[in-house]
This record gives sequence, C-alpha cells and structure tokens, in this order.
Amino acid sequence: MSKANTQNPVEKQPPFHEVGNPENATRGRKLIRQGKVGCLIVAGGQGTRLGFNGPKGMFPISVIKHKTLFQLFAEKTLAAGENLPLAIMTSPLNDKQTRDFFKEHNDFGLKHISFFTQGMLPFENQDGNPIDETGPDGNGRALHHFVNSSIWKQWHDQGVRYLNFVLVDNPLADPFDGELIGFHDRMRSDVVVKCIKRTDPDEKVGIIIEQEGKVHVVEYSELSDDERSLKHPLANISLFSFTMDF
Repeated sequence: MSKANTQNPVEKQPPFHEVGNPENATRGRKLIRQGKVGCLIVAGGQGTRLGFNGPKGMFPISVIKHKTLFQLFAEKTLAAGENLPLAIMTSPLNDKQTRDFFKEHNDFGLKHISFFTQGMLPFENQDGNPIDETGPDGNGRALHHFVNSSIWKQWHDQGVRYLNFVLVDNPLADPFDGELIGFHDRMRSDVVVKCIKRTDPDEKVGIIIEQEGKVHVVEYSELSDDERSLKHPLANISLFSFTMDF
C-alpha cells in the first residue's frame, strides 16, 4: 500500500468486512493444510525501546514462562501444522544472533524455517541530510528482499500461493490466520489487510483510508487534529496477506 498524500483532504473510509465468518476460516485452514500458505515475520529490529539488549524477537514476553516472541510464533506455527514454511527477515545488526538463537533451541521444532536479511540505509537529520550512521532499511522493503532471496522461488515452486505478513513485536498475531487467508482467497484480491476499530482519537496508530480510489495507510504523526478524530475508524496493525504472484 502506498502512503497517502496528506496535503489533500481525506476522502472517505474504505469498505471493510467484519470478521467472524466461519466459512472463511474453514476455507483458509484447508489452504494451509494443502501447503499453499507461508508466513513472513519481519524481525530486523533491536529491542532497544523495550529496554532489551538484543534482537526484538528474543524479548521474553510471556508472564510466567518468559517465552520469547520467537518461541511464541514458533509454537503457533507448529499448532497450525507440522510442515508449514516460515521465513524470518533479520537485519545485518541481528542476523547472526537470531540464527544462533534458533540453532540453540533446535529451531523450536520447526522443520521449514528460513532466514534472509534486509538492507541498510543512512540515517538523515531533520533537514533531510544524511549523517554518518546507518540502520535497517525498514519493513517497507521486506517483500523486495523476500522476492530477491531464494526463498520466494522455493516456496512458489512447492505450491505456496499466499503469504501471511506479521511483525515480530505483535505477540497476538497469528502466523497462519485461517480466517484472513480464507477471506483473501474468496475475494481474489492481491492484498488484504486486517485492521481493528479505533476507540481513542489520541491513540498513536496509523489509519486506513480511501483516497482517490486507492487504499492508503496514513501514520498518526501525519494527521491533522481534525483527521485524527474517530470519523476514520480503521486502525492499521500491520497484518497483511499477499498473493505470492503480487
């Protein structure tokens, strides 16, 4: 999805469908069992803002057993099926540490896990001038790096047709979301986004809108006070499903 031009007024909210259709879930689970679905977890970030020194996916998130985010996603994948393909995007900053972590834990029992690395870009100051520092090139390049890796071709050749896309720091995300995949397959779209209803106009979350006939995500930092109101009820939580051909 492209970013909206916030210089123009927001036109309207896009059409959306409520979750809860059991036919979608049944349809999606069938596609998952048939091996037509893979999951991409973007995990190139560090846990700095969580007060954690290391890859964000290694952060111990569960209260009692202190399971890491990586472990939770691995367990959810195994619960969905034993032979499901999972890919993790790392960055040059945490690639070795992430791979070593999975190796130390025998890949948490996963049989088809792959890793690839995103690129790096220079940071800029507030004036837009580059400074002598670099960082990962962002989640927006994830699909580009995924396709340029050997993983996309391998999955496509083995029959994967849908890619579930989640962020590693969303412990509630389902890496193999049967309802989302089933809805996607029924709609015959290139891309489907799963969103939630906003409840607080001051919540720091991007909104999903339709502008000039296209769906856009507008970040909260780019919204005017008027546009931040709840007249735009759809919040982007970065849960996507893409066709592999897309």
